[in-house]
Amino acid sequence: MQIEALMQTYQLNQAPLLVAVSGGVDSMVLLTLLAHSRYHDQLHVAHFNHHLRAVSDQEAIHVQVYAAQLGVPITIGEWQTPDSSEAKAREARYRFLRQTSDTIGAQAVILAHHQDDQIESVLLRLARSGKLTSVRGLLPERTVSGLRLLRPLLTISKQTLRNYAATHHVPFDEDESNQDTAFVRNHLRQTVVPALKQVSPQLGEHVTRLSTDLDGVLALAQAQSQQLQATYQLSPTQIDWRQLRHFPDNVQKIVLTDWLQHFAPTIKTHLVAQILAGLNQTERANLRYPLTSTHELTLSYGVLTVTPKTVITTEVMTIDRMNQFYAVADGQIGLFTQPPAQAQVLATWTGQLPVTLRHRQPGDVLHLRNGEHQLLRRFWINHKVPAHEREKAWLITRAQQVLGGQTISQAELFPPDQTDIIQAVLAFMPDS
Repeated sequence: MQIEALMQTYQLNQAPLLVAVSGGVDSMVLLTLLAHSRYHDQLHVAHFNHHLRAVSDQEAIHVQVYAAQLGVPITIGEWQTPDSSEAKAREARYRFLRQTSDTIGAQAVILAHHQDDQIESVLLRLARSGKLTSVRGLLPERTVSGLRLLRPLLTISKQTLRNYAATHHVPFDEDESNQDTAFVRNHLRQTVVPALKQVSPQLGEHVTRLSTDLDGVLALAQAQSQQLQATYQLSPTQIDWRQLRHFPDNVQKIVLTDWLQHFAPTIKTHLVAQILAGLNQTERANLRYPLTSTHELTLSYGVLTVTPKTVITTEVMTIDRMNQFYAVADGQIGLFTQPPAQAQVLATWTGQLPVTLRHRQPGDVLHLRNGEHQLLRRFWINHKVPAHEREKAWLITRAQQVLGGQTISQAELFPPDQTDIIQAVLAFMPDS
C-alpha cells in the first residue's frame, strides 16, 4: 500500500494532521503507513478512551507506547460519563476530535475506515432509508461542522490491512465486542457480507464503484437542481413551481428536497412527498405545511413560500382618533391623514370613525361596489391572496363588515356615505 498515492487527492499543506487511532488493526496500520511517509512530522495521534470495557485503559497505553515508538505526539481523551449508546459514544468521540483538532491547528482528521466498512455502511443505509445521499456510503472526504475528515483507506480491504499488520509486525488490540452479532453492524460483518462475497468475490470493488459513481450522479443532480431553482425562484424564500410541474415526479422530488433543505436541513421524506402531492393538486388554492419549529411552508396557486409560523392573534383595537399609533405585538399601528415618516403604509381607506382594527374572523363580509355582499374568504380566494398574507392582514372593520385594509382595494368596495368622511392611510411602525 502506497499511502502517499492514497493521500494525493486531498491537496494537503504543511499544517498538522490529526490521526484518529482506536488501537484496532485498521487505525494502527493507518498510523504505521503515515508515520513512514513524508507526512511523519505533521502527524498527531488522537485516542479516545470510552471506558466501556475493562481493557479500555490497557488499549490506551498500547496506543500511547506505539505512538512514542514512531515518534508521533499523542493526545488521549477520556469519556467521563460512559454510556452504552453507540450514538452518544460517537458524539463524544467526534467532540474530542474537534477539540483536539482546534488545539493543534490541524488541517484535517484522518480516519481508518476501509472497504469493508464501506460495504457495511451501504447495506445498512440501504436497509434503513434507501435515500440516495445515504446509500452512496462513506465519502473519501467530508466536512462536518467545520471538521475536515479524510478516509484514504476506503478502497483497501480489511484483509489487506490484516496482512500488512502481520507482515510488518504492527501491534493492535482486538475488540471482542465486534463478535457480538446482537449489534446490527456486527451481524452484517459476520453473516451477511461473507455470504455476499461468496456470491461475488469482487463485492468490495463493486461497492466502491457504486459509491464513486453515485457521488458523481448526485453532484450532477445538485448542479442541475441549483440551475432550476435559480430560474424559478422569486426570492430567497419563494419559488414558482408551476413550470416545474412539467418535470417527472422523481425530478421534482430532488429539486424540492434540495430547495427545502436550505430551511430545514433534516426535512423528512414523507413531508416532501406530502408537499409534492399538494403541488399536483391544481384544484387546491392554498395549503400549509409545518417545516420547522419556527417556520412553515405555504403553497398558494403553484407558488411555494417559506414564512415564520403564523401566530393567531386576538388583538382588537377600537380606533376613535386619527393620527395616533396603537401598540401591537410587533410594533405600532393606526389611521393617519398623512403617512408618518418611517412608517409602512399598509392600505388606504375612506370612511368614518369609530372603526375596529383587527385580523380576520369567521363570518367577515365585504360590501362590494356592485352592491352585493361577499364573504371575505371568497373574496380572497377569487383574488388569489396567499394563505400567509390572509393570516397577517390588518382589517378595518365595523362588526362583521370589512371596510378596508391589507389585500383589499378601496375601489372594489361600495362607497361610503359622503357625510363627514375621512380619507386616511393605515400605517404600521415596526419595532426597531
